Amino acid sequence: MAPGFLTASLIFLLSHVSGVARVVAAVGGYMILTMGLMFADFFGYNFGMKDAAGFVVFFDLGSIFTAWSLREHLRWSFLLVAGVPWTLCDLLGAQVLVQNDSSPWLKPAFGGLLFIVLLTDAFEVWRKSKQAKVPVHTAIENRDVQGDPSANVVGHQNCDLPPVPMQKETSKRFDVWGNWKWCVLFGITGGLLKGLFTVPMPALVVFLLFSGIDKDTWRANLILLNIFGMATKGYYLFYAQSLFEVARIPQYAATTLGVLAATPVGNFLAKRLDKERFKDIVRLFAFTGGSSMVATAAESQSLQLWCSFTSLLLGVLTLCCRWRKRPLLPEGEEQELQGLGDETPKGAEEAKV
Repeated sequence: MAPGFLTASLIFLLSHVSGVARVVAAVGGYMILTMGLMFADFFGYNFGMKDAAGFVVFFDLGSIFTAWSLREHLRWSFLLVAGVPWTLCDLLGAQVLVQNDSSPWLKPAFGGLLFIVLLTDAFEVWRKSKQAKVPVHTAIENRDVQGDPSANVVGHQNCDLPPVPMQKETSKRFDVWGNWKWCVLFGITGGLLKGLFTVPMPALVVFLLFSGIDKDTWRANLILLNIFGMATKGYYLFYAQSLFEVARIPQYAATTLGVLAATPVGNFLAKRLDKERFKDIVRLFAFTGGSSMVATAAESQSLQLWCSFTSLLLGVLTLCCRWRKRPLLPEGEEQELQGLGDETPKGAEEAKV
């Protein structure tokens, strides 16, 4: 084992990077922290999955400050409907992890599930992009219906149509009680996966990408949802299973401090992300985590390390290319590009007929 100060410094760095990911997207934090602890063996550190589960408890402890910084976006009905099953299933999953720590199928199955989620999301994105392609004359007819005086010309013979005025849409709040079954299912699957893998990524990605919940509500409530299971999981791991180690107290403290330092940085970055970039970051974490977990089937830690960094690098390069083609929208204005309706493509209002 490396000297205590270097170990605590490494844990602080891992916790800080993981904390930034959690504050920005509310996902990816557990994955980065767990992956970093697993790869630390290459540098002479000795951390196992049980140690990672213990660090996650103190990671959640530092996240209390993060939840407080996002308190204006909390939805208590969502926390009630999804939080109770999440907490119970988190404890159940942690018990299964302790008893099946060496099971060879857990991590590859987790990675495969992540890729299924990403393929489903990719198909959904492709389907919506096909539906969004509307001919120019359709956009003009939409303007007639809306009563645009510049378009009310017989036969649409007006040569230069002025731009269609933007109409800002009000985002719909997620209907918790109307979708309570999905919230309960999300709590069960998310809590079980968190306790079992310390990374509940599949349940989170599915709910975020397909539920329509806004990013600030998602960030605030999911972070607090993770905190709900902290006390019961800490009691089970540190008292019932006696996994608490006095020698690791500096590392536990470094884990909490890393999240505290990451909170203002993550909130600063999150305010500069529109909805689509926010989802792209979630997809990046899911792709990296899936690649890492599938690679564990080969039982080679070096291969898992290579796959993880390669997938992360490819994902970052893909995002850079994607974001260069799409301008960054100011916060709260990403809906304005839809013009008078979701089916009107950008630039159609400027076409000449």
